[in-house]
Amino acid sequence: MPALTDSAKDRVQSLITEETGPNLRILGQGGGCSGLPFVLAVDEPCGGDEVIEEEGFRILVDEQSRLYLAGVTVDDVETDLESGFTFENPDATGGCGCGQSFCG
Repeated sequence: MPALTDSAKDRVQSLITEETGPNLRILGQGGGCSGLPFVLAVDEPCGGDEVIEEEGFRILVDEQSRLYLAGVTVDDVETDLESGFTFENPDATGGCGCGQSFCG
């Protein structure tokens, strides 16, 4: 299952509000510039989701995305050149400049 760095957890907790709710969905979606992009979204649990309890929020992963998220680490990066969540996939054989998709 995906792992979040402490920085990513802090960022998610800062984004969680009463309106958004405590559920963060991580999924793999077709159509990336270098294969499979990852997407983060606030969502409600669905049947078949794996629910990972974190402090203050839950990560939701659907059955299909589980295949692509095994071993992935989600980080929050803040530099002069980029800002936002990145996905590190140890099984990727290539990637794109945006850091959001991989091929493997």
